[in-house]
Amino acid sequence: MNQVIEKALRLKSQSQIILLLYQKKSKLCASELVELLNSSSSSISNIVKKMQNNGLLNYQVRRKYHFFSLTKEVKDYLQVYHPEIIPLKEEVIEDSHIFNESELQKYYVKAIELLKSPYYTQFLNDYSLKEALILSFNIVCYLNNKSFNITDIAMFFKVSETECRSMYRKSLLVLKERLNMVLDELVNSSYEENKNIK
Repeated sequence: MNQVIEKALRLKSQSQIILLLYQKKSKLCASELVELLNSSSSSISNIVKKMQNNGLLNYQVRRKYHFFSLTKEVKDYLQVYHPEIIPLKEEVIEDSHIFNESELQKYYVKAIELLKSPYYTQFLNDYSLKEALILSFNIVCYLNNKSFNITDIAMFFKVSETECRSMYRKSLLVLKERLNMVLDELVNSSYEENKNIK
């Protein structure tokens, strides 16, 4: 079963569904998945059917709605082998051991949103899930001119401070590469427009 879960985490469409269901900590109906993943109902239907067949999803029909949730095996596996994937809490616990947990959680949500955007979905193919989450988190913080203590980030993602620093450097390089791509596109389109005018 562990290999099946790891394979699903490496597939962009399935990993996005796992992330949504794990972080929602609840059931989601098919139409919500379609909306949240900005996909077609037939595409989502095919994906969840495969995931069901592989024992990754529970399925329940309530009235005319089809609801999906992660199986206990998947949740247990994520807790043990992927502690960096944090299930979002409905409300922030007051006695949190992390000083900035509520603030960190806010940017973590933005990082998940970033992973769904066209420029950054490639992260899920290029990096491990843990790296993709930390990279997108760092980029979101950088773009919003927000910084956190490296110790707090390491505790939040349950990784070492060394790994956190390494991912921070990598995220700056990724951001630089993305900005260079955008600038190249602007220069090329500007060149093409000037060429057509002459």
